[in-house]
Amino acid sequence: MSEQVQLLVVITTLPGHGAEQVAAFEQLAPVVRAEEGCLQYDLHQVRDGPTASCSSRNGRRVITSPRTTPPST
Repeated sequence: MSEQVQLLVVITTLPGHGAEQVAAFEQLAPVVRAEEGCLQYDLHQVRDGPTASCSSRNGRRVITSPRTTPPST
């Protein structure tokens, strides 16, 4: 059984560090996209907010029974 999960994270970077945030996302994105159940993982620039961006992730969380590992936070 699986359930649909959607996550939206607002990220605020220090002025002048936006390019570093984008570079870090581009490095991490292939790892996250390869995770089981990941359907989408993107970074979006917030309009009129040069230090603000948001990360969106859609996926399926695989639920097994009984749970063999604690949930990650």
